[in-house]
Amino acid sequence: MFNKKFIGILFIAVFTFLLLSCATTVNVKMLRPAKLDLQGAKSIAVLPFKPSSSYSTMVDSEYAVVSAIGTFFQIFDNKNPYEENLLNLLKTTIEGGLASSKYIDLVSSESVQNALKNSRTPPVDVYLLGSSTDFHVNDEHNVEKTKISDEYYTEDGRFVKAKYDYKDEYKRTVHLSCNYQLVDAVTNKVISYRNFSLETSSSTCHSKSDLPDPYSMLKKQVYHKGQDILCLLQPYVVTKSIELMEDKTKNEAFKNANNLAKKGEIEESYQAFYDLYFSTGMMEAGYNAAMLDMARGNLSMAEKMMKELYSIYQDERILTGLKDIQNEIKLAERLRAQTGN
Repeated sequence: MFNKKFIGILFIAVFTFLLLSCATTVNVKMLRPAKLDLQGAKSIAVLPFKPSSSYSTMVDSEYAVVSAIGTFFQIFDNKNPYEENLLNLLKTTIEGGLASSKYIDLVSSESVQNALKNSRTPPVDVYLLGSSTDFHVNDEHNVEKTKISDEYYTEDGRFVKAKYDYKDEYKRTVHLSCNYQLVDAVTNKVISYRNFSLETSSSTCHSKSDLPDPYSMLKKQVYHKGQDILCLLQPYVVTKSIELMEDKTKNEAFKNANNLAKKGEIEESYQAFYDLYFSTGMMEAGYNAAMLDMARGNLSMAEKMMKELYSIYQDERILTGLKDIQNEIKLAERLRAQTGN
């Protein structure tokens, strides 16, 4: 049987081996095109998301906006303050992202609402219109029964019942569902119609007063949903992980190039791998140079080099890398179409 000291040494050795043998990954920031085609829109407004008490069915069709607009000019006395605050958070999150955008101008929602109310064309290219379709808070109450002593007979023959401890258990679930649509302000055409549902539950509490309020429970999910919607409306940044090939020959120049990549020195690492490939023909060095060229934004050159590599080596990993680069080229073309750059 192995002793604890031996097992500990073995674990460290295996962990170290895995750490040293895993492939190098380079993380780079890349700009992505907006997920929706805004059809050349240069300005946008975000109208307030209306509470579920005002919900009017929004149909996914070309001219489905009129029935939903009518609810914007009603007064709703039975608004839930938690729902209202969550919807306000959703609106301000989207507006905050658009306000700092380099690609589209944010127009005040009040000016658009006033124009719609007076049957005028809104002073904006497109606007976002949304409504909560369902908001509810469900509190469950259970009683936990725990036996603390068994029944028994006393010495004089009396029967004593079993004793139990009773504890209240409360749990809260909050649910929010919304529809939203992007509308062409001139034609009233619905460019996109979408919906989402968010739900979360609290941990169990022994007092109802200890349950968290519905806003605090759902606010993080609502914020992230606002960020998701921003990705539909404007270009956004992602972190792309690029995995480099490993060297099985223990080449010193390859090791140096790889260490540069680990330090995040992309330019220097690219040049080192590029020089190594053209001096030795090492497939792994060529692959890494092409992938790092993609990271540098030189997509056409990266594609050319990866095609040449595949024609020589016919390696499936190279083909996968080529497809990755070609996908980046398509995304870059969409981004150019949206931004004009």
